[in-house]
Amino acid sequence: MVSENRIHAILDQKARIVEFLSADGSATSTSQALNTYNSQINNVCSNLNQLILDILKKHPELQKYDTHLIQ
Repeated sequence: MVSENRIHAILDQKARIVEFLSADGSATSTSQALNTYNSQINNVCSNLNQLILDILKKHPELQKYDTHLIQ
């Protein structure tokens, strides 16, 4: 969505940070809606990461397929 300019954000893959910007491109506002959205995205990413870790604990043979595990 970011690469298609449907949402405005700064992606820092090295630091593992996504900062959402307002429609005018300024830094993240303090609006409740944007803060809620950021929190929900963070929760989804955290839950997905935990799911991957749980699967790999139960099935360590799959570790060889994980090329970007975040711990």
